[in-house]
Amino acid sequence: MTVYLSTTFASKNTPVTGVLELLRERGVTAVELGSIHCWESDLTSRLKRFNMDYIVHNYFPPPEEKFVVNIASRNRDIRKCSIEHAKSSISFCAEIGARMYTCHPGFITDPDGESTRSDNYDFRFQARSANTTDYEESFKLFLDGTKTLSEHARTEGVTLAVESQGSRQQYGHLLLQRPGEFTLFFKHFNKEDVGLNVNLGHLNLASRVYEFVPSEFISQFSHNIVALEISHNDGYKDDHAALKSDGWYWPVITDDRLSGVCKIFEGRNIPVDTAVKMVYWLEKVIGERGRV
Repeated sequence: MTVYLSTTFASKNTPVTGVLELLRERGVTAVELGSIHCWESDLTSRLKRFNMDYIVHNYFPPPEEKFVVNIASRNRDIRKCSIEHAKSSISFCAEIGARMYTCHPGFITDPDGESTRSDNYDFRFQARSANTTDYEESFKLFLDGTKTLSEHARTEGVTLAVESQGSRQQYGHLLLQRPGEFTLFFKHFNKEDVGLNVNLGHLNLASRVYEFVPSEFISQFSHNIVALEISHNDGYKDDHAALKSDGWYWPVITDDRLSGVCKIFEGRNIPVDTAVKMVYWLEKVIGERGRV
């Protein structure tokens, strides 16, 4: 089983080509192109030269002018710009031979910006939480935007996956956290249209806020899952930390029902050698499970 390493382990605004050079030197060939990088020209030809197995995530490739992608925004201009960015990213996947594009479902309220902290990667929002009407409007816009993206992904021959969300501090601004939301979502889409990218760090946080059992969530939606983004957190903040041997997530990672699912280690601000070690550890544990 191939395990992908997300380039998010590097510092923000790092050129992705420099990160790929580091990974090539260490023998890593399966990479998720993450959402932290600065703009670079002519990325298509540059990335092709690395000859790696790619997955593309949400805000990649980064635009020249920064903005926060929100395909569920009730601001028409932000939503239009976000959907066009995601469509462009899907086409970029086809150009570089990436098998999958994973996107965020968006937010009920538009963020003020990215986190300024190094230990919690939630976006920053205004203090006012969304009301029921805000939520319902945003969820509908999320469904409409996802339909547009799924049609484009089908045309481009790219797998589209939407990522699960979760936060202890900002849950009132987020979509796609509670099991009932996923049930509703998959009444509109089947796995062939849109898969589920379960962010295990987010799942840990969401389960504590909404009081559900992560393993039961995995059982309920296992047939929709196409990817797992894997990291450790303390159950309170979105740490994106290195894995621990006693982490709750190991039974999920080795679940036979998810044997064909893409596994992605998505750490943040982690030394490159530690990030690579996580990949080899995951491959070893998954491989040993497969021989049981």
